[in-house]
Amino acid sequence: MLNITSNKSNTLSPFMSCSFISSANTLNFLTKYLYLFTNAFALIIGGFFKIGLLFYATVLGLSHVFKLKNPSPLVFPIGLVVLSYSLPLAPNYYEHVYEELKIVPFTLHLPFQIIIPALLLLIAFLRNRKKVQSVPVENTAENS
Repeated sequence: MLNITSNKSNTLSPFMSCSFISSANTLNFLTKYLYLFTNAFALIIGGFFKIGLLFYATVLGLSHVFKLKNPSPLVFPIGLVVLSYSLPLAPNYYEHVYEELKIVPFTLHLPFQIIIPALLLLIAFLRNRKKVQSVPVENTAENS
């Protein structure tokens, strides 16, 4: 995690942009609070669009997996699943960062980025090998 040390104290701030913005005072009317508000607003809007896009992709993907023509029946159940998983995740920012750096790489990243793709590649290789061996080759003048 990247941090910025403050000039006034030797404490570390986990919010780099907020630490930088809090020291700004431009043209004597844009104070640090306006910058802080704008930064927080940008983070909230960015998070909203990120979650919305991932939610939309999930609903659309599951509708293709289940071969549904209309994905709207999946919106409410998936929304409940997302809500039920998001509430107990981390009660504060520091616990969230701890889980992000220590727990998630081994429980999510390792399986989804290495183990499952490797297994799928192995399965695809074995299936295609069997198909290639079972295809008969015709003995014609063009092949010899």
